[in-house]
Amino acid sequence: MSGFTTTGATVIAQVEALPKALLLWRAFTQWLGGMGIIVLAVALLPKLGVGGSQLMDAEAPGPTLERLTPRIRETARLLWGIYVGLTALDVLLLVFVGKLRWFDAVSHAFTTLSTGGFSTRDLGFAGFSGAAQWITILFMICGGLNFALLYRTVARRHYRALFTDTETRFYGALLLGATIALVLSLGVSFDNLRHSAFQAVSIMTTTGYASTDFEGWPPAAKMILLVLMFLGGCAGSTAGSIKVIRTWLVFRFIMRETRNVIHPKAILPIRVSGRVVSEEIVRAVAIFAILYVTIFAFGSIVLLWDVARAGLNMGIIEAVSAVAATLGNVGPGFGLVGPMSTYAQLPETSKVLLIFLMWAGRLELFPVIVLFARSYWKG
Repeated sequence: MSGFTTTGATVIAQVEALPKALLLWRAFTQWLGGMGIIVLAVALLPKLGVGGSQLMDAEAPGPTLERLTPRIRETARLLWGIYVGLTALDVLLLVFVGKLRWFDAVSHAFTTLSTGGFSTRDLGFAGFSGAAQWITILFMICGGLNFALLYRTVARRHYRALFTDTETRFYGALLLGATIALVLSLGVSFDNLRHSAFQAVSIMTTTGYASTDFEGWPPAAKMILLVLMFLGGCAGSTAGSIKVIRTWLVFRFIMRETRNVIHPKAILPIRVSGRVVSEEIVRAVAIFAILYVTIFAFGSIVLLWDVARAGLNMGIIEAVSAVAATLGNVGPGFGLVGPMSTYAQLPETSKVLLIFLMWAGRLELFPVIVLFARSYWKG
């Protein structure tokens, strides 16, 4: 579940002791899950017809699916073409610039573009060069971008789209702001800048790599990372969590309602990239955010109760981070489930809970809720 949902949480303490075939398979499950197994099925099984469109709408991350071509099969192929191309480029740069072995480069390219986070090393990226870390920062950012926007930018040469898109600009501003805040909390130095940028990008894009043991960071820095777990990448990306566009829309919705208190008769539409967002989408985003926070709070309470019942000493922040990291498909949390630790010591019932959260988070919650509705099965 952790592999195909690109969460990256693990119960294996010493991954370097595993056979290379198994390590490659772990990475490959995340690479497949990154763009979505259903999208792959749509690309290769055109006989799905109109049902393929419904499946892809259900799988594609974000509020809506932006088609690149009129035919859903061609859209899926274009998305996978971009995905494969970026993965191959990442492999080459990691080998020839980052000085990684081919096996490590391929495995980490699989888990970077998919924003997955499985590594072939026990220390993760802390065991690789600074150059490899900077390269990975770049491709984690790419994994968190809207792939439809990447296609328009590269294939159709609409370079302005990358800089005029509201979500992309907000995405970049959040990453830059988080990096600066982490540097200030850690102390200004080049190494701290690299680690701050790496961890800000890794956590916000829900990749989950670690370039250092951030468990030893100051409380303020760890709180920034915890907040980043809820943001995620752009819609149409391989990232998990709430997504940047939803965060932006919730922020704009709060601002609009505040202004409406002052000016009750004012008509204040919410715009994204110059286009008015329908009230139906705004309402759906607000409901999703409330549902996400509700499941997060309930999951945290259940996890705390379960670990206490099992006699395991786990603090509130550790439990909260574990739930946030699995529901958002991030991977590492704090304390017992920190970047250099695993989820192995949690009770079996807690692991079942976290497996469910990984699954529900990857499916964007609504399809999961529908499965438990009696009216769906009656219909």
